[in-house]
Amino acid sequence: MSTPLILLFAARNRFEIPQADEVDKIAALVKLVGNNIRTPKAVADELQFDLRQSSYYGEAAEILGLLNRKGGYTLTELGSKLFSSDEKTSSKIIVCALLNYPIIAQIASILQSKLVASVSKSDIESLVSREGEVHGTTIQRRAQTILAWLKWLHQNSHVLAVENDIVKLETQQKII
Repeated sequence: MSTPLILLFAARNRFEIPQADEVDKIAALVKLVGNNIRTPKAVADELQFDLRQSSYYGEAAEILGLLNRKGGYTLTELGSKLFSSDEKTSSKIIVCALLNYPIIAQIASILQSKLVASVSKSDIESLVSREGEVHGTTIQRRAQTILAWLKWLHQNSHVLAVENDIVKLETQQKII
């Protein structure tokens, strides 16, 4: 009998799980803040999305350690580094930030340990349900963000492979 995948992940303190699928928009938001666009409204206007989306992407950037949101958006040290970096270095910074995000770190470590060969979208939903303070249909939306971030990692670092919403270790890792 196999062990349910959720039991292989160490329980942690609850943490925020964002709803911001497009990693490139997180980076764009950081660049805007670096250019003194520091309110959710101004960011929404610049990125041409509504205020709610602006807040979601601001939260995601904060969760990844790229900015602070109190009293208007300000860059962290890591956000400042991303802002002042060329595209290749910026991509590496985002790869590192994503790999340090707790759910993605858990997924990568469980795959690296070879305890399982793959992680499904439903496994990610179980993690989101347990680790985040979300319920109902919000679980699927937040799991979709994690899956989108994993797909971005696949496209930009080849650490993990994502195909048909199944996450595996990439067999040939690319050095970026």
